[in-house]
Amino acid sequence: MRDSWFVTLGRAVFFIIGAGALVMAVGGLTGGESITDPVFPAGIALGILALAAAALTSADGSWQAVLVWLGVAAVVGGVAVFAGIILLDPDVGADVYGPVLVPSVLILAAAAGVALGRMRAGALGT
Repeated sequence: MRDSWFVTLGRAVFFIIGAGALVMAVGGLTGGESITDPVFPAGIALGILALAAAALTSADGSWQAVLVWLGVAAVVGGVAVFAGIILLDPDVGADVYGPVLVPSVLILAAAAGVALGRMRAGALGT
């Protein structure tokens, strides 16, 4: 089955998010950051789950479906945490809202595309 352009675009964004998260986490580790810093394992987990979600969006199988849903949850959770920290800070002015909200909306749309692709392939696999 061929994915729609919306699903394909969502998968591409998830590939970029996953690769970026892995590169930044590994780069931080090689740059001297501590492995005990909670950002490091969170970045590795986000990267792996986002890449798995992008790669397995339309795959058969229950464990593939679980990985896709975990990836969607990780990306949406990351957006919620990041945007929440920025937007709920009373010291942040209105000039920051655009640069935070536009990428957040685009990432949430990508998550919707990946979720749509997973639903079309069977929400819980076959």
